[in-house]
Amino acid sequence: MRLQYAISLWNFSHQAHPGSLEEALARMRATGYGVELWGRWPSLEESLYTPAQWARVRAALAGMPVSLHTALVYDLEAHQAQVDAAQALGARVLVVHSDEFFAGERGVLDAGLCREVVAYASQRGVCIALENGQLPFLERAIAAVDGLRICLDVGHVYLTDRPLGDFLAALKSRLVHLHLQDVLAPDEAGLPHAGADHYALGTGGIPAEDWALLAATLHEIDFEGTAVFEIRPRTPYQVAHRGRQFFDGVLSR
Repeated sequence: MRLQYAISLWNFSHQAHPGSLEEALARMRATGYGVELWGRWPSLEESLYTPAQWARVRAALAGMPVSLHTALVYDLEAHQAQVDAAQALGARVLVVHSDEFFAGERGVLDAGLCREVVAYASQRGVCIALENGQLPFLERAIAAVDGLRICLDVGHVYLTDRPLGDFLAALKSRLVHLHLQDVLAPDEAGLPHAGADHYALGTGGIPAEDWALLAATLHEIDFEGTAVFEIRPRTPYQVAHRGRQFFDGVLSR
């Protein structure tokens, strides 16, 4: 197994002053991380995926490992433009949300569109990795479209009614990419502005046995791909809650 860790640019959208794109990428590179690009950087008005930005982004990447996350597009021309951006920026994997392949109605696969996008990407050396929403949709998609691969976002599993084991059993043969994050811890439920997921690993509600199952599956399939940290900061209410738990424990000793 060979794992490349990366940091998503999405994480920086939650920072008040993230600095320049060049500074962020240089720090990732210096600490051994790859990057997953998102279309927007907080201080830039234009999408990173537009051809006018390619030279700047390539220079900032300086050869570091890179994947590309969709900017949420829904027609063939827009999908093709994203594939072109991935190729131009050196991204071998383009992560696409399930709803970008819906056929008008939620949960209905547009197999024709999906096949065209996968074929277009394959011709350009780019792998389309479908990010997990509901498991039945993913199962229909990989059955219908040869060459379609899977990005498993661990936290997204817990927003469905199916366990992690079902996702891994159904999808492991197509798994090429990971998004790593944790879900809301049970004791944080009801705190103001607490989102359901995208927390630091090991600090939320995903059971230890599920992390162990994921690790065992990655070893079983000899996974060689990128694991992207998609993490937002906890709110001040959550930070205070965690701090109170800790200090109450200190005081009670």
